[in-house]
This record gives sequence, C-alpha cells and structure tokens, in this order.
Amino acid sequence: MKNIKLYITSLIVLSFFNLAVLKAADPAEELKNTRKLFKNASYSLKHLNAFTDSALALDYECYAKAYNAAGTMIGAKFEGNPFKKIKYFSNGKNALEEVIRANPENPEFRFIRLAVQLNIPKMLSYKDNIKEDTTLIKVFLNADKHEDEDLATMLKAFLELYSLGM
Repeated sequence: MKNIKLYITSLIVLSFFNLAVLKAADPAEELKNTRKLFKNASYSLKHLNAFTDSALALDYECYAKAYNAAGTMIGAKFEGNPFKKIKYFSNGKNALEEVIRANPENPEFRFIRLAVQLNIPKMLSYKDNIKEDTTLIKVFLNADKHEDEDLATMLKAFLELYSLGM
C-alpha cells in the first residue's frame, strides 16, 4: 500500500513538473503530440502517464478534458480492483460525454469516444455511438477544406485501420 501511495505521489509531482515544461510549447504542437501519445496510451502505464501528462498540459481546455477523460478510462485497464476499474471507467465516460454534449459537432471529441468504444470490452455497455460518431467524422472528412490537416490525416488513418470506410 505504501508503494502505491509513493507511486501516485511521484506521478502527481512529475505531472506538475511536466506541466510547467510542456506549457512553454506551441499549443498546436502540444495537441499534435497528445494525439500521437493517445494512440499508444493503452500499451502500458508508462505510455498512459506520458499521454495524460500531455493531455493535462493542453492549453485548449475542452481538448484537455476530453483527452484526460479518455486517459481515465484507459487507466481502468491497469487497475487491479474491479470496483475501482468500474469507477475510473465511469468517471472518464461521464467526463467525455459532458465534453461531447457541450461540443456535439467536434469531430475530434467524437473520434476519442469512437476509439474508446471500439477498444473496450462489450460488458461495459458503451458501444452505442459507434455509427453516429463514424458518420460525423466522415462528414468532417468529406469537407473540401480542413483547418487542421493533422486531425484529418489522423481520422482518415483511424477509419482505415478499423475498416470503417470513407
């Protein structure tokens, strides 16, 4: 128990340190970095911590909330206690849904939810928005011009990876 408390305390201290360092970066580059880290966040605690540190450092508040919510849900994977697993997942899910309710047309937030829903066990009963989110992302990608080409490239690759078509 002491090791877990020490580990969590260390993570918090390192997170604050990393926040100070990451805040100096360009906000658009921070977002690109967070997107890259999101792809690997479920591989290990080390990957998850790098991702959540990056997400927490984002200057864009809604994006920070959305990616942090995803990190909370992913973190449930690494929790041993089944009750805490459900609590973490539920907290992350509720936070992400709140961001999406406030920004229903944002394709990146829909992507985050879609990525989570496609990669979690069915028993969690969080798969209701796959078709809706895929459709919204496709509408975004079919637009003639994208303000954020990095996002468009990432979304296209994601849809291809999961054979969701264009």
